[in-house]
Amino acid sequence: MGATKLLSEKLFHQANRHVQNRGTVFCSVRFGNVLGSRGSVIPILFEQMMEGEPLTITDKNMTRFFMSIDDAATLTLQSAAITTGGETFIFKMESLKLEELIHGFEEYAAQHGLPRPAAIEVGKRPGEKLHEELTSPHEVESLYEWGNLYAILPEPEKHPDFRKVNLPGYQSDQAPLITKDRIAQIIEDLHKEKKA
Repeated sequence: MGATKLLSEKLFHQANRHVQNRGTVFCSVRFGNVLGSRGSVIPILFEQMMEGEPLTITDKNMTRFFMSIDDAATLTLQSAAITTGGETFIFKMESLKLEELIHGFEEYAAQHGLPRPAAIEVGKRPGEKLHEELTSPHEVESLYEWGNLYAILPEPEKHPDFRKVNLPGYQSDQAPLITKDRIAQIIEDLHKEKKA
């Protein structure tokens, strides 16, 4: 997790102790990559394919968490509804391996009569990890789950419906992978959106 995100989480958690407003509580949410959002890798690769350019990826073995815009909105609203203050809520997401995404674009190009796109690995940026981590080792003791959520709970007794999770962490190489059919549907939906 980036330093600015971590700092903002810490500020929100401290606000629960220091804001003199009894009706306000603060919590945090952790997102994965939001499909279709600005700067998301899939629209960038789609544009490269449509322009006949090579698909530039960091590392074919890299995995990342993905969620839809609806998932992001649901996580935010659901967290606001159940917070008692100080929690960090994380949506249970699927993961995507970049190599599988490239295969999806290759299959899409073949089905639509487009030239097969070449893929170029440009390498990781300094500090970039091969797999996305949404929990740190020191948070595992406070990691709980309920329905479609994981949560880092500072006071678990305030959330009796959540149960303790015995995981070493929440990392993208350990999450269920998005299926090939789902990748194809994401690319197809993006194409329809671009034509509209």
